[in-house]
Amino acid sequence: METITHKQITNLLSQAELQNLADVKLELDGDLKILCTNINLNAHLLVKGATEVESHRIPVIDMLQQPVWGYFDSKKVFRVFCGLNSFSLYCKSRPDVVPAFVFNKKPSKAFRDMAILNELTNVLLEQRVFTEPYKIHELLCKWFNTDTRGIFNEPKWSLLYPGLTNKNALCDHLGISRKSFRSERRG
Repeated sequence: METITHKQITNLLSQAELQNLADVKLELDGDLKILCTNINLNAHLLVKGATEVESHRIPVIDMLQQPVWGYFDSKKVFRVFCGLNSFSLYCKSRPDVVPAFVFNKKPSKAFRDMAILNELTNVLLEQRVFTEPYKIHELLCKWFNTDTRGIFNEPKWSLLYPGLTNKNALCDHLGISRKSFRSERRG
């Protein structure tokens, strides 16, 4: 499995430019599309209800605060690999202009994986979209493709959360019971 370092991330970010995209087709990067399908991401995290968005929010401002990240493929389609909430807003509201970090070429899979894992774990662990420990457990195990103990041994986890080296540290960070951070009990 390819890993990436902080230095490589910084170098790749220096190759991106914030642009306002107009009259451009946006689609999810192939790997991100697979991830969204495999973990039913739409049901977990993405913005719900276009009418709710249109009536209560100004999508372009949200999109400017969290631009999509992507690159142009050979057919001039902008492939989004990070910025799922903004991509969801784009799909629902179809604004004239989409703020985007544009990379001059397709970044490595390791970088794209780290970018989306950072976004997803930030929403889950910092913005606290879910408070149910079993749901947090379920999503982390799916995203890192491992069991509870394996999460903290993952190089990607170590890069994202170097201070959270075990279940106890994560539970303390989240303010949840250590006993409750496990798979949901059925029946």
